[in-house]
Amino acid sequence: MSLRGRHILVTGATGFIGCRLVEKLVLEHGAAVRVLVRRLANAARVARFDVDIVQGDVTDPKAVGRAMQGCDVVIHCAYGNEGDPDHQRAVNVEGSRIVGEKALEAGVSRMVHASTIAVYGRMPDGDVDEGTPFGGPGDHYSMTKREAEQVVLDMHRRSGLPVTVIRPTCVYGPYGLAFTVDPLRELRTRQVVLVNGGEGSSNLIYIDDLVDGMLLAAAKPAAIGEVFNLSGESPLTWKEFYRSYEKLLDKRSTIAMTVDEVRECARKEDAVSQPFRVHSEHMLAFYAAKPRFRIDKAKRLLGFQPVFDFERGMELTAQWARWAGLAPGERAR
Repeated sequence: MSLRGRHILVTGATGFIGCRLVEKLVLEHGAAVRVLVRRLANAARVARFDVDIVQGDVTDPKAVGRAMQGCDVVIHCAYGNEGDPDHQRAVNVEGSRIVGEKALEAGVSRMVHASTIAVYGRMPDGDVDEGTPFGGPGDHYSMTKREAEQVVLDMHRRSGLPVTVIRPTCVYGPYGLAFTVDPLRELRTRQVVLVNGGEGSSNLIYIDDLVDGMLLAAAKPAAIGEVFNLSGESPLTWKEFYRSYEKLLDKRSTIAMTVDEVRECARKEDAVSQPFRVHSEHMLAFYAAKPRFRIDKAKRLLGFQPVFDFERGMELTAQWARWAGLAPGERAR
């Protein structure tokens, strides 16, 4: 099924993933795109294109209903990981429920729900696929994202919602925050802890590979009712990941610490004044774990094939970081 000429609603379109999704839908697929935007001031990147902008929030059924009118595909990227727990739950769980309900009312042919590998909670070592049991306990964000998955998949089973759930691994690339901008800024301003020497597994996916996988999920009939992990071909260590940014900055800012050493720092009264970020127990487990996320199912049912290995993805990321003034070199004018 081609997406050319299809009327597609994107929620969370001002974010890292949503904005690149809109760019590719317009420039490469010729889709008619509508975006649901909470703050118009954040819509500069998507407003460059001929898209229909609707102001509203995913927690507002009337706004979502207006945005959904006339659309036959919805890609739900909006999420909440800030604010108090009630706000996060309202955005992640109730927002997904509202989007699903309005998608059913509008009779869309496909809903793609952007989730996260955080739903696995405490990740096991070794291979992880879509059938791997959820581990505990996870943080509030991961728990609400897991509940959101359950909500939309229950709607598929009970009411026939044509939904596909996508679980990206760690997404990096131009404009990315968690695994691009934040590491660069942190390495420039303070030391960064490599838990257990950085030997844990970093499962990464370049932004364009993720977006292409999501668009396959929006087009393939076999994707309905399914869950897919999307990642690069093979993991790196966190040491390799951070070394690539240190090389870009021409600066060595990482220090190796064991889990017990980080915990000891966290117990100190002056933990907030440490020259590095002291990880929570949840993040300690994340950086220490050695999972390998399998993408066999996405290859088989979606025809997904990552194009960008880490070297090529980092090359493009480095070019952007220099342009954006985040790394030494040519800056934006």
